[in-house]
Amino acid sequence: TAPRYMQLQSAEARIEGPRAILRQKYRLGHSELVQDIVLTDGSRRIDFVTRLKWRETKSMLRTSFPVNIFSDTAIYEIQFGNISRPTHRNTTWELAKDEVPAQKWADLSQQDYGVALLNDSKYGYKIKDNVIDLNLLRSVPYPGPKLVSDEDVLPGEAHHGYTDQADHEFTYSLFPHPGDHQVGRVAHAAYELNVPLEIRRIEKQKGTLPSQFSFFNVNSPNIIIESVKKAEDDDSVIVRMYQSEKRFEKAQLKSGFPVENAVEVNLIEQSIKPLDPINESILELEFEPFEIKSVKLVFKREHSLAN
Repeated sequence: TAPRYMQLQSAEARIEGPRAILRQKYRLGHSELVQDIVLTDGSRRIDFVTRLKWRETKSMLRTSFPVNIFSDTAIYEIQFGNISRPTHRNTTWELAKDEVPAQKWADLSQQDYGVALLNDSKYGYKIKDNVIDLNLLRSVPYPGPKLVSDEDVLPGEAHHGYTDQADHEFTYSLFPHPGDHQVGRVAHAAYELNVPLEIRRIEKQKGTLPSQFSFFNVNSPNIIIESVKKAEDDDSVIVRMYQSEKRFEKAQLKSGFPVENAVEVNLIEQSIKPLDPINESILELEFEPFEIKSVKLVFKREHSLAN
């Protein structure tokens, strides 16, 4: 079946501070899409901020970007790491590797240049030859008996016998970068899209903290602090990190508060081995490729979580 394309209804450009925005409105049947294409000063990201009312059935909506890159493999993010998949169909095995599930990003790079497609909630990627493609939704019948008849649904109404019949809001971003996904810091760009900086205005406070302060930071760009949480059984703090690339690496975790005791633990917070902080605030750690590492910290009493 030949693909159908949403038809452009209007386009309007505007400037909002550091952002240049092109708003485009599309229509297909009873479905409507409003999309802001955003360029922000100082950022390499091209954001596609999308609002969609979808009413088509037996259909899939996709977006694709042909890019001027030659590579026989593409990289896809999975939890705590990434995988590579071929971009060609030379064998029946490769032919079967069509759509690839990924989390926040997929990347196609050659030695000097690459392009990543980031997302905040869409996970079905397909990269073949030089085309990066993303599945935005799929409206097919729910499994099991058909509880809603087609004749009972008026044109333009949501058909609840099919998936994704709803109003959607999501963002995906094109991210060109130098080098491969590691040099281009694609994982960091994906986190910036999914966990954006929050700015809050507060009154002047009495206190001793410096103008710049971080609860935790790590000195390697490949080591990502994934979560900071209270321990399950006491008031200690658990810091969970992972090596985002396929390489061995030494790193230092620095705490903003003096540490009294530090222990490496497993995922269920059982002790593995004690750690000796340097100057009460720095832990030296060694990571294997894609390793997950958790550290349990007890702060000096005046900085405990209970206080």
